[in-house]
Amino acid sequence: MTANFRAMHDDRLDKPHARAQVLAFPGIWLIADRLKKQSEEWLEEDPDAGLVSQTAMTLAARAGRRMVGVRDILCIDHPVVIALHEKLVIEHAHIPAPDKAIVAALSKLNGFKFDGLVVTIDGVPLPAGKAQTDWFTVQRYSPLYSSRALPHLIYRRDPENIAEADRGALGVPNGVAPALIHLLAYDAANVTDEMQEALLSYSAAIHRDNLVALQRDHTALYVTIWRRDMRSAMKQVQTARRCGLLRPPHRKSVRKFAIHLLNGASLMNEFERLFEIIDTLKFAGGVTRNSIQTTLKSSTSMAAMHTHRDPTGTFIYGSVAHVRSLHPTMNSKQVVASVKVV
Repeated sequence: MTANFRAMHDDRLDKPHARAQVLAFPGIWLIADRLKKQSEEWLEEDPDAGLVSQTAMTLAARAGRRMVGVRDILCIDHPVVIALHEKLVIEHAHIPAPDKAIVAALSKLNGFKFDGLVVTIDGVPLPAGKAQTDWFTVQRYSPLYSSRALPHLIYRRDPENIAEADRGALGVPNGVAPALIHLLAYDAANVTDEMQEALLSYSAAIHRDNLVALQRDHTALYVTIWRRDMRSAMKQVQTARRCGLLRPPHRKSVRKFAIHLLNGASLMNEFERLFEIIDTLKFAGGVTRNSIQTTLKSSTSMAAMHTHRDPTGTFIYGSVAHVRSLHPTMNSKQVVASVKVV
């Protein structure tokens, strides 16, 4: 393999081909390094010595390093993008107005299109301005939020824009102006950002804040992170740091902010990986939110639920059985006592 670059010919491997081969197989440099050390014992003169430069070996080693949070880059036919497009159509009436200054900054990038409400770069929708970033964040990472959450109200802090249809969700009677306390209570009931931050030192809300901070002054970096192009994002962050252009939105050093930004974006990418795996598992098992709702609505009792012998029915009455066995009000005194003894 190190002597020939074509399987059917025995031409000697010259320097250009050797370098290309090493770079094409990240990790081969480890084997080559061991062979080079052993060859000193095998031969007085190594015929392949000097074929691969140290620079090429260093590049190969760098290419072989694993970077966390690296996922496939979002493109027009990516499942994440398709899902966003569907939500844009369904929730079109609730999409906030874009920030004109951010739209102008985005318009300087290749692949820019604007339909008057939503910006796309190479077919990928992305938010322009804080209001849209709030909405897009909830839509894109919806599994992190309660199913009862209203995307256009999460992170909303402007009571004057609360519609009559939203009063029920906020618990605001007709004729009473919604106050900030209602919006805070709504977030507390439907958002787990505080829990995410406590467990992970990051949250969807922090990610949203970072995206908003980057939109105006680091528009290309913002688009790169939104599209999950993490290798390009790392290069742009390093360049911005060296040039003194990256300014953190909070009181931390530029270096700490850059690390936090990249690691946080990587975490959000991994969340999407989990969403994809969970959706695949549910699809394979035939259990989805819609199938659960359909089965529940078609059953008049738990006895009737047992007649559903499909995966969804099994999932529902199995879940109910677990709840009944754990909840004290669902068991007799004898059962409760026996559970305590165990």
